This record gives sequence, C-alpha cells and structure tokens, in this order.
Amino acid sequence: MITTDDKRPQSTSDQSGEGGAPPARNDATAQPAIAGCRLQDLADAKGLPADLLIAQGWSDMHYCSRPAVRIPYRDTRGEETSVRIRVGLNHDGERFRWKTGDKPCLYGFHELATYDRSVALYLVEGETDVETMRLQGHQALGVPGANTWRPEWAEYIEDFQTIYLVAEPDAGGAALTKCLAESSLVG
Repeated sequence: MITTDDKRPQSTSDQSGEGGAPPARNDATAQPAIAGCRLQDLADAKGLPADLLIAQGWSDMHYCSRPAVRIPYRDTRGEETSVRIRVGLNHDGERFRWKTGDKPCLYGFHELATYDRSVALYLVEGETDVETMRLQGHQALGVPGANTWRPEWAEYIEDFQTIYLVAEPDAGGAALTKCLAESSLVG
C-alpha cells in the first residue's frame, strides 16, 4: 500500500476482478466503505447451512481487496446470467454489487421448472430469504432488490394458483409491494 498526500491508502495492485475496478477516489466519487463478508459469516448470520449455499454455487471471493461472497443468478435453463456480490453483512454500509454488465433475473429462476404450480409460490426480497424459504420446504423466488422488479418476469409465474409476497417492513418492502401491485400479477 502507498499513501497519498491526503492520507487515504491507495493500492498499487490490480483490483479489477469480477466486480469491476473500483472508482477513482475523489470527493465527487466517494463510495461507502466496504466492510467485507465471508460465506460462513453470512450463513451463520442468516441461520443457513454454509454447505447449502455452496451447493447453490455461492463462494468466497475478494472485491476491492475485501472478502466478499459471489452469488450466481441462473436463468430458467440453469445458465449463469449474472453475479451478485455480497460485500457486507448488515445495513451499516453497502451490502451488494453486481458484476459489471450483468442483467439480473429473479434469484431461483433455475428451479422454476421443478415447482408445482398448484402449490403457493413465495416472492421474497433477496437470495438468503429464498434459501431460507426452500430450507423450510417452500417454493420461492427472490427479487434482487426492492426496485428491480421487471414486468416481463410476471409471465414466468402468472400460472401459479397462489403467489405470496413477503415484503420487508421498510421502504424497500413498500417499493416492492407498489411495483407488484401495478404488475399483471394483480387483477
């Protein structure tokens, strides 16, 4: 590490990796601190078995020289279409990044063909909620963030007899509820 005249450490190593290079550091582009996150710590915090997450393709990685968790998103054919990077455990700072250029889909899309349309489907916000629901024996898909719902996703799930939205009790949950209330799923 070298230190600039403003006392902020600057790395001389290549940090591009899967999450893209970090932005240049100046007052206009200051980014929230990345705390770091390890798969085992995330599993423990969410009460999930780490081997379950690993079986879904989750893995430890580094992002901007900090530990992070790589979370693959797969389409209905099982092909990896995007990668979400968990860079923090709690709401104190930034928690997620996307691999540069990725186009998110619903988390769990690759399981959709195995789901029984006569059994309730739970729409939740995020990957760990999907894995928690599945662990409890429920069919679930995860919206990768409160404001990311895409109207075209409705066509994949509109034939389920019952769809429950599990909205978090915060502004994000309210935003997701509003998006879905305006979708073709309601009516």
